Amino acid sequence: MCSSDLYGSISNQSIISKTLLPELTVDEETKVAFYDFPGYTDSKNVSWEIATTYFIKKVTDYADRVKVVAVVHDAQLSSGDRWTFSRLLQELVDYIKNPTKFSAGIAFVSTNVEITQTWTEWRRMNQYSCFLEIVHRDLPDMWYDSEQIERGQKLVEILATSVWGQLKNCGLFRRPNAEGCLDEMQAYQCAKHNLRNLVFNDLAYIDTRKEDFGYRLSPQAHALVAEICQKIESQQSRDFCEFMNG
Repeated sequence: MCSSDLYGSISNQSIISKTLLPELTVDEETKVAFYDFPGYTDSKNVSWEIATTYFIKKVTDYADRVKVVAVVHDAQLSSGDRWTFSRLLQELVDYIKNPTKFSAGIAFVSTNVEITQTWTEWRRMNQYSCFLEIVHRDLPDMWYDSEQIERGQKLVEILATSVWGQLKNCGLFRRPNAEGCLDEMQAYQCAKHNLRNLVFNDLAYIDTRKEDFGYRLSPQAHALVAEICQKIESQQSRDFCEFMNG
């Protein structure tokens, strides 16, 4: 695995993804299929929002069993910005209707993490754990819907589960110091092993049905869909009248 960008799918801004539609990657060793979904801030406009929502729903409807890994930039965790993280949490709550069902099959990976002698992996994990406790505590003051709050707090509890003082459902991906092949960088060998162990071994596959997943559209997207439907209905009425009148 190399940190160079061959196909232009990696943003030149470290916190902004360039994924527009779900992208399929198959692990050569295990033959496991990975779908990279657009992030919660990736929609370029309302049309893209509708398109990405549709394709994500198609992928989840097709899958028989899944594992869910949310990829989060370190800055959204270490900065203590509850509101930015709550947007991601809102997307997950809308997407996963019953967090409890997915408790054994969901995790998050923090990317672009700076690891130093001062900020060790253990200290980063402890920082994330404290942040999740704050989000869990403050969520009733940030959201209004009681059902959404309950599901959001349950999801945070799952992500904040710890074993021997370490977050059980969290992985770290260190910030590269330079462009090059990560497999040739000694610092990444242990990190790669830990991430693969988290995804392939620690997480369990969850058998799913279409009803397990939802979706969310912004008010602007709802308005556009309604406008399109109205235009289609009007056009069909005109076509029918023309047909009947010969």
